[in-house]
Amino acid sequence: MGVLLVVFLGSLVGEVVQAEARHELPQTARLAQGVGPTPRDDGERVASSHAPAGPSFSIFLPLVLKTYGQPLLMGVYPAGWLSLEATFTGELVPLDTWTGKQHSLVGTFLDIQQSIYVVSTLSATWDHGYTPFVNMMAPGTTAAQIADGSMDSHLNSWALAFKTYAEGGAGRAAFIAPLPEMNGNWTPYYNADPTYFKNAFAHIRQVFANNGVPAGSVRWVFAPNGYSLAEDPFEEYYPGDSVTDIIGFSSYNYGFYPSYGSRWDNPSFTFGNYLPRLRAMTSTKPIIFSQTGTTAWASVSGRDDSAKNQWLIDAFTYLAGQAQVRGLIYYNIQGWEVIDWPVHLNGALTDYTGYQTGAANPAYRYIAPAELKNMPLLP
Repeated sequence: MGVLLVVFLGSLVGEVVQAEARHELPQTARLAQGVGPTPRDDGERVASSHAPAGPSFSIFLPLVLKTYGQPLLMGVYPAGWLSLEATFTGELVPLDTWTGKQHSLVGTFLDIQQSIYVVSTLSATWDHGYTPFVNMMAPGTTAAQIADGSMDSHLNSWALAFKTYAEGGAGRAAFIAPLPEMNGNWTPYYNADPTYFKNAFAHIRQVFANNGVPAGSVRWVFAPNGYSLAEDPFEEYYPGDSVTDIIGFSSYNYGFYPSYGSRWDNPSFTFGNYLPRLRAMTSTKPIIFSQTGTTAWASVSGRDDSAKNQWLIDAFTYLAGQAQVRGLIYYNIQGWEVIDWPVHLNGALTDYTGYQTGAANPAYRYIAPAELKNMPLLP
């Protein structure tokens, strides 16, 4: 005897809609907000469809509704110039291979007077599979000079160069942090009156708009420093949600490095000391720790490589569990301060495998530039 098998697609669709409605938040978001885990933490839902009465079967169709939490972005500052191929083949690609995961962001510093390097530097970064994160520096320049238009010849050239970059290929993008660490009195554009920085930040944005830089090609970053004089808290320099896309932040563990540090700060202090203030400043913007690193000087006695390795592991773990945090950019440069920030320099220093272990955390995911450009980064 034949069996008539009927599946009511309308009922199935109804189950799908209900399942989607119930599954409002990704698992990571629910946990971050203190909401209990979903019934099945792999994100699966099972919908059933039933045949009418009579000889029939109940059919259970596995309906998998994949949920992807916001990825955490991993970035790095290389020692070499990004306009040189050797920086990619000899530094960044080997670092990715050693890490076991490609970095999504590559940080760099470009002066407003260096428009000649904008296209070559950013294009090479993008074409090698990284999204550029640009700290827009202004040596010998005050925030007031930028705000009043005195530097517009440089800014116009910079914006036009960026437009050329952005319109190349299928459309490129970058993160730009104008005048980073503006609340630090060591920067030339520092001013105890935050109004000058706020006006300069808004003016730079306006110059880009006036020069026809494509909308959506820039994520504008407010990037203060954690430490400052007591009278220069970073909150007072915040230009506002309406002109800011991302919160960047500089915070390092100097440890007991001679002449620079006098205490060892664990990640819960290096980052956690500032996160409540950042969240109070704005709850609607994602946070990227856009400059960070650690020394191995865990005591006055000298370097302790195991302590640095543990710090690196703890940093990745700590940030992965923090609301609003969407990544970090590690300062893999032994610069003018000679502090031992790097974790891997092709054997020039001890390779700090804690970085590998920390980066293996699945919360950190490589995002290709074109995908990241079109991906909303949510707080």
